[in-house]
This record gives sequence, structure tokens and C-alpha cells, in this order.
Amino acid sequence: LTEYEGTGSSIGAMGDVHCDRDASDVARIKALHLLMEALKAVGPNSHPWAAEFVAWQLEALLQEELVGVHPITGQSATRAVKAERGYRARLRRVLQGMRLQANRSMVESLMEGQLSPRSFLRAEESGELLPEEQRERLAQHQADAAERAAKEANSAKAASAFPFFSEKIQCQGCSSWGVRYDRIPHVGGHHKLGKTASLGGTDHARLAAQCPSCGLRWRTDEPP
Repeated sequence: LTEYEGTGSSIGAMGDVHCDRDASDVARIKALHLLMEALKAVGPNSHPWAAEFVAWQLEALLQEELVGVHPITGQSATRAVKAERGYRARLRRVLQGMRLQANRSMVESLMEGQLSPRSFLRAEESGELLPEEQRERLAQHQADAAERAAKEANSAKAASAFPFFSEKIQCQGCSSWGVRYDRIPHVGGHHKLGKTASLGGTDHARLAAQCPSCGLRWRTDEPP
């Protein structure tokens, strides 16, 4: 028998799981059975113990990563419940990835020992086991998030770079209206800079401008 570490359970040669602990282990025993079934469906001709052993490794890693070796000790009830929910959600994603035909070769590599269970779980965590359409949506979401973060960083940088703002200047890059700016000393109408920074005059001083939307910097003449 293969000892199921941390639960007091064991796996029989034909896949029977015997539990001599309390009901708190039921979820893990069920997870182990589900993983075994998913693995056996991919490799029906593999060694009869291969699916059992790989399933045990995967479940142990999920428990270790999401709950911990001793999930209840030293944790509040709320934290333990959240950890258990995370465990079940991750298990569902792993099973979904295993059952997809597109991932068959990866699961076969897992069964043959060419891919470690930890590497398999890392691939799942990164989204490699998701359906193609879902991977594309995830990639687009990540790209959009990165673009928003870059714009926010540029906006913050622009806000700290130049002291004044005007809606009368259009960005030369993204065509949006409204930029931060400062007058460049000794250039253009410097000798006439007696007006305020509201761009209400007509002296056409030279300006250094930066767009808060896209971060573009350029020089331009002060609008009338």
C-alpha cells in the first residue's frame, strides 16, 4: 500500500482508498479519486499504479500550496474556510485542464514521468491548460491591464514633471486634448512672459509639454 501522507489514508493496488481518520479528510479522498479517474482516462494502458501515484503527488502539492501541511492549527475558522474554498477551486481547474483533448500530450508526459507534478501545476497556474479561447481572453485582459498601468504611470510622471495644465493643447501622439506643460526660459516669447499660466495671452512662448494620457513629450508654441 502507498501511504497517503498527512491523512492516515492509504491507496490500495486497485485504487481503493481506505480512510481511518475523521470526516475532515473526505474532501481530499474525493479529490484523489477524481484525479485518478482523469489520469486513467488519458493513459488507460499505463501501469495500473501510475495514475494512483501521480494523483497522490498532485493532491499533496495542492494541499501544501493552498492549505498547508496543518491547515487548521493556528488558523482562524474564516481563514481555514477560505483556504478550503481555494483548494476546491484549484482542483476544479486542474481537472478541467486534464480533461481537455488539447492538453492530452502534457498529461501523458506527466504520467510518463517526463513532466513533474509541480511543473504541471505551475503550467495550470499560468493558464497553459485553459481552452484556447479562454487563454486568448486572459492574454488580452493582461495586455489591457499592462496598458492601463503604463498610462497611469505616465500620468503620474507627467503630473510631477510640469507644474501647469491646459486643455487648449492637443497631444501630437494620441490626439487627446489637455496636457501638462511648462514654459522654456529664454526661448520664444520669454521677454513677454508677464501673463499668467492660463494661456490667455498672445505672446507665443515656447512650451515643453507632456500628455498625461500617453506620456508623450514634445515642444510646442503657446497657443493664442
